[in-house]
Amino acid sequence: MLINDLGSVIRTYDGKKYKISVSHTDRYEENKWNQFSVRSRIFVSGQPKPTFPPHPVSYESNPENDLLWVAYNAAEVKIMKEVIEKAYPLIPRELLDHLRFSRKCGCEMCPCSPGFYAGQGRKGTYWVEMEKYVKPVPNFVPGHASTYLQSHKSIINPDFTH
Repeated sequence: MLINDLGSVIRTYDGKKYKISVSHTDRYEENKWNQFSVRSRIFVSGQPKPTFPPHPVSYESNPENDLLWVAYNAAEVKIMKEVIEKAYPLIPRELLDHLRFSRKCGCEMCPCSPGFYAGQGRKGTYWVEMEKYVKPVPNFVPGHASTYLQSHKSIINPDFTH
C-alpha cells in the first residue's frame, strides 16, 4: 500500500500550537473484504481529549453516568472534527463539507477504528495526526550540543554573566 505524505500545517488549537500532518492512500486494505475504498475515510489521532472526564464506568445501570459518557463522546467527536477542519488545505474542501462520524468506519464490523466518512472527492483514506508543535532550534548542529549550549548560556541561565 503506497501512502502519500501530503504535508503538515501549524495551527493553534485552544491557545496552543500544534503540528497537523496528513497522509493519504488511494487503496484501503484494512481487511480482505473491502480492498478498495467505496467512500473516503478520515482517521484522526493525537487530538486533545475533552476537559471533563466522565465518572468511572459502573456495571450497574446508572442513567446519570450514561449521560456523562454520551456528552464526553460527543465532545470528543467535536474535537476530532475541528482538527480535520484545521487540516485544510491538505484535505480537499469537498471532503470536509459532509463529514459523518462512525465508530465502525475502519472495518465496518466492530468499533475498533472510529473515524469519519467524508463527502465526494478524491477517494481513499486520510490519516490526520496531531502533535504539539516544538519550535526547531536555530543553528543547531547535531553532535555539537556543548558548543551550542556554551554560546547560549545566558538564555538557559539568566543569572549567567559573560
